Amino acid sequence: MDYRKIPSIYLLNTDLETKEKLHASGFNVQHYKLNGYVNCNPSHYSTSIPYKNNIPADLHEAEILVIDTALSNFSHATNQICPTNVFLHSTPSHVDLLPIDMTVIKRHLFSTKKEQIVIIFCESNTTAQYDIDIIGKRAQSNYQYRTYDLNRSFGIIDKYGKRFKKPEEITAKNITNHLFKYLEDSCYHVAFNYIGDNEIVLAKNETDNIVSLLSIVENKFLFFFPNIKNKSDFLNELFDSVLPDIPRFSKIFPNSGTFQWINNNSYITHEEKLKLEKIHELKRDFNEKLALLESEYLDLANKEKNIQTKALLTETDDELVYAVKWFLEYVGFENVTTPDDNVDEEENEIFEEDLNIEYERKTYLFEVKGIGGTSTDAQCSQISKIVLRRENARDDYNFKGIYIVNHQRYKDPQERITPPFNDTQIEDAMIARRGMTYTYELFQVYHMIEVGILTKECVRAAFEQRGLIDFRKSLNSINCVHIYPKPKVYSFDLSDTPDITISINDKIVVRDKDNHWHLLLIESIEVNKNKLEEATVNSGGNIGVKVDKFIENAKDFYLKKS
Repeated sequence: MDYRKIPSIYLLNTDLETKEKLHASGFNVQHYKLNGYVNCNPSHYSTSIPYKNNIPADLHEAEILVIDTALSNFSHATNQICPTNVFLHSTPSHVDLLPIDMTVIKRHLFSTKKEQIVIIFCESNTTAQYDIDIIGKRAQSNYQYRTYDLNRSFGIIDKYGKRFKKPEEITAKNITNHLFKYLEDSCYHVAFNYIGDNEIVLAKNETDNIVSLLSIVENKFLFFFPNIKNKSDFLNELFDSVLPDIPRFSKIFPNSGTFQWINNNSYITHEEKLKLEKIHELKRDFNEKLALLESEYLDLANKEKNIQTKALLTETDDELVYAVKWFLEYVGFENVTTPDDNVDEEENEIFEEDLNIEYERKTYLFEVKGIGGTSTDAQCSQISKIVLRRENARDDYNFKGIYIVNHQRYKDPQERITPPFNDTQIEDAMIARRGMTYTYELFQVYHMIEVGILTKECVRAAFEQRGLIDFRKSLNSINCVHIYPKPKVYSFDLSDTPDITISINDKIVVRDKDNHWHLLLIESIEVNKNKLEEATVNSGGNIGVKVDKFIENAKDFYLKKS
């Protein structure tokens, strides 16, 4: 190997597999091991630890440095007498020597103005103050050593995780894309708090901490990468085809690259140029339209009605109470209050109902819970105790207790037990004159109101019911036996519902496969090919109802009387 070949790559502390991979690809590679930590017997007594390193004196000549900050129990000075020693006033359980190595590397690195690429895999992070004794020289007292001391403060903190995301604005697209290609089974150990104009963010975590970046410091291109599992392939591809195609690094990689320049305007025909311009124009138009649609979607998702209806399915505690309050106000209840907001715990005041609606001769008291399972008997009956206390204080007044639960809240609502009450709980509620319902039902009721299936007046009136509240009393369940998509006809068998009459002015209510509700207008009614204005079980067969629109995979058929 000609060690004068450009680029000269010094691997510091990487595994030998990386050296072999790069060497096999024809790169000029040299490998050196850095110090790790030294174990000690902790005590209050001082101690002195010998120090030496194996950092090459010509480090300043290398075009590329790769540094892995992973620590191991290793010291180049083990069982040796050295002129340099690390003096400690008390003895810790271990001493990290890597930050001292990093200080030596920094001195070599910034001793010239040569452009160099420095790649650092960030795993360990140590800041420590050591006294350095060198035989024949003045001792260096209480000097602070840092793992990432590279003439720039990045506000590095310990932060561990495995979930990454791309920054909102991607400046170094090729590098970021390459990084994310190799992030599977990788992790980050540090985050960067301080970035300036000379930094480019390459990756963040889910909470927007910066976990990978590129910093330009005095002609040095410092790449801080997380602890990538497959470093050998990552580096091989980075040096072979990613960095060489970046014009700024062309001198460092004179013999590498993927000939990206061949697509420059200087080397393509006029016809190719026109076609590429058309492609870029279409991409630009597509991205503009996509950005507009995404913006419109976010505006919809952030509307209060959409936030609150979703909260009915997910939240607990105060957030759920406020979502139910929003629903009650939506259906037309006035003066909905949250009494717990006014409880003074320091005065030993007790929490009672979550929501209160007070009218001149009647007050509704609501208990609202969000739970992981289904309700206990005690949870169902808690509101009745509050009602009894109020009635005892005002026996001439009417109080109505209602229990509302967001049950099995971590499950998809379609997989939850409905209704979430057993027969005994429902019977007890009827005896105690309290109502019971669940938030997934309120969610559906909201959407049924929105499409005209239910009215707000009917929903308000339903809260007068005892036991399990049936908001759909105005609807009649009917049995659909055949579907004819092309003529938009549904065929119904009324054998199990002999009291029902389907009339031309009625409407059909259905749910689709995504559980969205639809209200269908009846255009005609037929029995045995005879058109009728209305039909019953005695009309002579199944009843064919032609509607104004066909709903694919419709289910849960109801009749809404005119």
